[in-house]
Amino acid sequence: MNKRIAVFHFSPLELYPPVMNFLDCLQEKLSENDLVWVYTTRPPASMELYIPKRKQVSIKRLAYYTVTLSAASRIVQYLRYYLNSFIQCLRFRPSKLFYYETISSFIPYLLKKLRGNQVELFIHYHEYMTPKEYGQMILNKTFHQLEKRIYNRAKWISHSNKYRMQLFLKDLGSPSLTNTHIFPNYPPAAWVSPAKDKIIQPVKLMYVGSMGSLEMLYIREIFEWIESNSGAVLLDIYSFKVAEEIKSFSAETSCNYIKWKGPIAYKNLPQIIKLYDTGLILYKGLSANTIYSASNKLFEYLVCGLDVWYPVELIGSHEYNSPEFWPKVLPLDFSRLGQYNLDELVERKAGYRRQVNYSCEDAASELINMIIS
Repeated sequence: MNKRIAVFHFSPLELYPPVMNFLDCLQEKLSENDLVWVYTTRPPASMELYIPKRKQVSIKRLAYYTVTLSAASRIVQYLRYYLNSFIQCLRFRPSKLFYYETISSFIPYLLKKLRGNQVELFIHYHEYMTPKEYGQMILNKTFHQLEKRIYNRAKWISHSNKYRMQLFLKDLGSPSLTNTHIFPNYPPAAWVSPAKDKIIQPVKLMYVGSMGSLEMLYIREIFEWIESNSGAVLLDIYSFKVAEEIKSFSAETSCNYIKWKGPIAYKNLPQIIKLYDTGLILYKGLSANTIYSASNKLFEYLVCGLDVWYPVELIGSHEYNSPEFWPKVLPLDFSRLGQYNLDELVERKAGYRRQVNYSCEDAASELINMIIS
């Protein structure tokens, strides 16, 4: 029997590589008559659109998404997304519903209430939101109250790591839910590359990701440390979104050892990552979501053979620490980078090479098997 699968992801797919990876994995398991419709929004014009590999997967870009829109314009885009996805679902009549994040939950909620056991429901959260954070956003607050009514009717509810899941269940007051799972953000298996046997100076660092503000990231600290090392460390930054205050700070600093490389398409990342020695994660622990995170960049850097340096306060990453076996994962105090010996940080001892095996294919296998069954 052919399956009709509806995937709801309000934010553009291109901003969330784990979603693109999931869709790639799902396509490999579809039978000839299965259909997948993905309801999302259009990304900024500068971003390359995600194109499915198989014709059974159709991407429906139902509205425009940008944080620069006025409040009134954003409301219009939300309404366009919910109305269009509802109308299209009535025509498509999916038997499986999979949504990401509370903001995408409204139409799956309606369909589940209307069609009951005729549809199966699957839910995943990229991020953890506290009750206070839910209360600050009217749509998320309203939709979260609705989705909680159908949690026990979902076949699958997942977070990206155990810490976020524990917080999620504690907030619900439902530690006994039996349909919860951990679905981590791993890159494709094809990204796996051998690590270099030795790192020599100048040490080549890279940072990939958005740069929202000076207060959210250890920008000042890493810039000052690199400048103080007088060419022993180089940093290249790949980012599609850079706050104006960070651009101004960078211009004022004018460090010759730091280069801005602009955005890069996700599919091209492994070829670029392999050119470097160490990948940086710079988020400060300013929220529970960040403190209990294990960034997808951590795994992307690792499988491409790079060491990873991340702020020590990110508790969700501690279980991946590897101070001797390389590629290393090192928690650093970014407010005191001068205390570290660079040679010790990048040392790769003979006989301490390790195999790193994190793949989205393995991570997604249980969920995909449930969806296509």
